[in-house]
Amino acid sequence: MAYGIVKRLKVRGKDALLNKMKVLVDKKEKLKGKIHEVFQPSFDWKDCDTTKFVEQKLNYIHDNPCQHKWRLAELPENYVHSSALFYVSGLQGPFEVTSYAELEDIDLTKPWINE
Repeated sequence: MAYGIVKRLKVRGKDALLNKMKVLVDKKEKLKGKIHEVFQPSFDWKDCDTTKFVEQKLNYIHDNPCQHKWRLAELPENYVHSSALFYVSGLQGPFEVTSYAELEDIDLTKPWINE
């Protein structure tokens, strides 16, 4: 979609707008070859305040590598970068996992103090 927008702006001679979009590209992205920042960066914050919601999001994350679009694993627990193995079997994979249930009583709104 972004390429289509840039193409249309070029065809219509909207050079001033295209130049503004060039200035918005950060250095890291420029090094990767990005030329225009078409969309405003956003972050979709969701409070994970119920067990049901956390488990819904965890299932989504675990199932994502198995989706047809990616096909990175047949089963969530077979994807090496996933915590699904831990949640299915209790076994640790190559990356240590802490259950979300162990974090429920921690007040994350207070700053950490090293003792």
